[in-house]
Amino acid sequence: MNATLRKGWCPGVLTPMESGDGLLVRIKPPAGTLTAEAAHRIAVAASRCGSGQIDLTNRANLQFRGLKVGTVEAFAGVAIDCGLAVDDAAIERCRNVNVDPLGAADPAGQDSHGLARLLEAALAAETRLAALPDKFGFRLDGGAAAPLGDLRADIGIRLTAAGAVVALDGAALMAHCAIDDVVAATAVEKVVTGIAPDVVGAVIDRKSTRLNSSHGYISYAVFCLKK
Repeated sequence: MNATLRKGWCPGVLTPMESGDGLLVRIKPPAGTLTAEAAHRIAVAASRCGSGQIDLTNRANLQFRGLKVGTVEAFAGVAIDCGLAVDDAAIERCRNVNVDPLGAADPAGQDSHGLARLLEAALAAETRLAALPDKFGFRLDGGAAAPLGDLRADIGIRLTAAGAVVALDGAALMAHCAIDDVVAATAVEKVVTGIAPDVVGAVIDRKSTRLNSSHGYISYAVFCLKK
C-alpha cells in the first residue's frame, strides 16, 4: 500500500492532499454506513495519526485532517482493515455512490444499501472506469422517511415499490426497470467501453466533473438494459 500525495480535488484515503494543517484524506464508507466498531477504530486512528478532527462532507464522506507523511499509510491500513476502503487507489477513486441514510430500516423505503454494495462491486470490477472524472458519481435513493432530496449526481437511481428509475443528470433520458436490474441498467461496465476512445474527452467535462451536453454518446451505453 502506497499513499500518493496529490493537490486539487477529491483526496482519498490512498491519495492524501496537502493542506495548511498537514495531509487531508477522505473515506467513503461502503453504502454510506459504518459499524460502531469501525467508527471507534477510525476515530482512534484519526487521533493517533492526525489532528483527530473528523468532518462529514456533503457527499457523506468522512474527512480527516492533520495527518503526516509518516502516519498516513498507517491510517489507511486501519481504514482498509475496517472495511471502509480497499487497497486500490483506482477503485477508491471510482467508488462514488451516494445513498439514502436508512436503507432497509426505512419502513416505507427500499433496501438501497444492499443495492449500493452491488453497484460498488460492479464499479470495482471495471478498471476502465478510471477514465471518468474524479467526481463522477451515482445517486441511489430508496428513502421515504429520509430521502436524499435535491442531491445531484451524474447518474441518478430512484427506487420505489414499483421498481427503479435510472436517469442521467441534466438529461431527459430515463429508464424504468426492476430493482434487481438496476446494476445492469446503469451498465457501469459500458459507461466507458461504450464510448469511442477518441470522443471520451469530448463527452466528459473534466472542469465541472459533470457530463456535458454530449449525452448522446453515452445514452445507449448507460441505458442498455439487461434483456
